[in-house]
Amino acid sequence: DRAAVSGTVCRGFDSLLVHFFVTILTFSKEIPMRKQLFTLFTLFLFLGSAILVLPAKASETPPTTLATLTTFYNESVSGNYTLTGDGNTVIPLEITAQGNVTLKIDSPSLPNDYILKIYTDDSYINMIQSSLLSTTETSHSISLTAGSQENLYLFFSPTAKDTSGAVYPVTITATLKAASVQNISTNKTLQNKRWTKKRMVKAKSKHYYKLVVTGNRYFYLSSNNTYINVQLLDQKKKNALSSVIPLKSSNNFQASFALGKGTYYVAVTADYQTSYQLYYQCSKVKNVAGSAFKNAPKMTLGKQYLGLLKATTSTNTGHYYKFHMNQSKKLQIAFYVENSSSQFQLQLYDAQKNPLPTNNYRLGNASLLYINSRAAIPSGTYYVRISKVSSTSSGCYSLLVRTQ
Repeated sequence: DRAAVSGTVCRGFDSLLVHFFVTILTFSKEIPMRKQLFTLFTLFLFLGSAILVLPAKASETPPTTLATLTTFYNESVSGNYTLTGDGNTVIPLEITAQGNVTLKIDSPSLPNDYILKIYTDDSYINMIQSSLLSTTETSHSISLTAGSQENLYLFFSPTAKDTSGAVYPVTITATLKAASVQNISTNKTLQNKRWTKKRMVKAKSKHYYKLVVTGNRYFYLSSNNTYINVQLLDQKKKNALSSVIPLKSSNNFQASFALGKGTYYVAVTADYQTSYQLYYQCSKVKNVAGSAFKNAPKMTLGKQYLGLLKATTSTNTGHYYKFHMNQSKKLQIAFYVENSSSQFQLQLYDAQKNPLPTNNYRLGNASLLYINSRAAIPSGTYYVRISKVSSTSSGCYSLLVRTQ
């Protein structure tokens, strides 16, 4: 299992619109990245006006390549590196063939959180995955699919710059397993961690695979052919539970869904005749969120919470959490999303369930959003609501709230 406005508010929030800003660390993966400049930007909200700030490009001369990985022996390679505290660091990784890549990053001495963004080009335009390296954990594991022989660029960016000139050691271990090493399933019911039998799909034709789910599950679907399309359907193959998703680099070579107990189907199409195999992997995720303000669980500040917004969940249904601040402090919220299409929405409310002035944040696939207060926030109880923007979206999210 594989395991990111209206209403009356109290006097303390009269100036909250000035004090909140949002750092968008990645764009939604729904936006086609081909031929587009894909770059990090910071958006400051100042009483309804916005200022766009572009970061300096990462090092013009990236460090020595981490390693050349080969699929023949499923070897692991490690390297010791340093991350700068006052800017971006890029570490290239050379992949020799298509396969599943696992990155293990040990970072026991990081003073601040870092964002790891993985690109397929040294212009840092085509990003295939992003992840938060939180100081709450000293070891991080990241999984992704390499579509072919290629170079990947590990782009590390600190969330808060340290101007002391200090550097921080990290150890990176990379493992590549060949996608051709398969446990084959001969039937048309998808089975966890097993490849389907090789099939030929013609242009404008459609193949169906049955999917039986026994409980709340997050799963991703990948293929050894990144030029096919998949779509999630209900048990009668009539209602679409996702958009048509191409398994290309813009979608990290996979489709992510969240499902509850039941029977579903996956439809496979292609723009031209081609052969393919599918690979399916799922994991259990327990929803601890409440279904309304009244039963929202109290969050432990600094603890990460995972949740599923299922394909059958309506856009009117939300996940509710609450947290309490005993004293006035600066606040930081980290929100990460992996979903099939469209966006997830995060909203903030005060103790009287009134939306805060800067209330509505939307995030798409493989994207991470930071919400930081520039000034101390009044003590009290607050609520977080997470919901789907589109009915044809589903997936997993991560939520972390802490004081600074």
